[in-house]
Amino acid sequence: MNKAKTKVVRKERIGPFRVDAGMDEADKGILKFVFESEFPLKENIVDTSSAGSCTRDGAQKFQPNGWLGTFAVNYFTEILHLERGEDHTSVFFPTFFAEKLFPENAKPKTSLGLRSKDLCVRRFDHLIHTCEKIFILVHDSDHYFLFVVRLDTEEAEYWDSMHGTNSRRNKCKTILQALDHIYRNNVFVTSKKKKFTEFRLVDRMEAKQSDADCAIFVIRHMQRYGEEWWRNFKSEETRIELLLYMIKSKYNSLLRMVLQETVKKEDTKEDNLEKAARMRKVEGKQNTRARSKKGVNKDVRRSH
Repeated sequence: MNKAKTKVVRKERIGPFRVDAGMDEADKGILKFVFESEFPLKENIVDTSSAGSCTRDGAQKFQPNGWLGTFAVNYFTEILHLERGEDHTSVFFPTFFAEKLFPENAKPKTSLGLRSKDLCVRRFDHLIHTCEKIFILVHDSDHYFLFVVRLDTEEAEYWDSMHGTNSRRNKCKTILQALDHIYRNNVFVTSKKKKFTEFRLVDRMEAKQSDADCAIFVIRHMQRYGEEWWRNFKSEETRIELLLYMIKSKYNSLLRMVLQETVKKEDTKEDNLEKAARMRKVEGKQNTRARSKKGVNKDVRRSH
């Protein structure tokens, strides 16, 4: 009986990653640029008019077990918002909203007197009355979690890649109170016109990832909400995909520069290979001449 042959996938090392050797060459070039080039670490390689900028050093945080800063997660909220164009059934609040609501080393702000502009979400005011979901990113000390307020089902979902805590659940309740206050004059699309604080709070914690992957979790979940993507979750593959997505975005004004640098690096590599080949060829000729000369000298000595 013939045993089925196992397909062997060749891997190639690029920086901290082992990638499929068959990966697109342009994508390989970008990864090599981020992790192996001599381009200054503090120079920007991602820049958008509304989502800020990211240095090569910052991009390297996508390495396995790397801790992503708030720029990366906020970048994806902005890009998701821009990519949806006129489809505003979902809105994405950056971490600034919760950071303003829960100042570090201070008591949470009372919702009384708060306005949307105080919480960095004023630009969404005209969208709230038509949206179905509000995705709210929360940076809680050294952890990220996602709070999804669903106006279509009148539920508020607490998504946490690790075990949830009562402290974080209480923050979700405070967020609902804040939403009630800042949008108290809006007409919502819910059938019963409930207040946000009357929405049913639901725990959603099916995915148990490592501490370092909590930012990856919230980004991926915003992208693929409604799918059980975590069942086949592979941290390194997802990190590579998100890094390439960030750099290759059409909203990255520095994309052309990055691509030019990757081509320059490949040209330099080819030049070095050609130079090494020429050197080997020259050395080979020199060795041949040396051997020939040595043979002639032996013949001369013998003749004497």
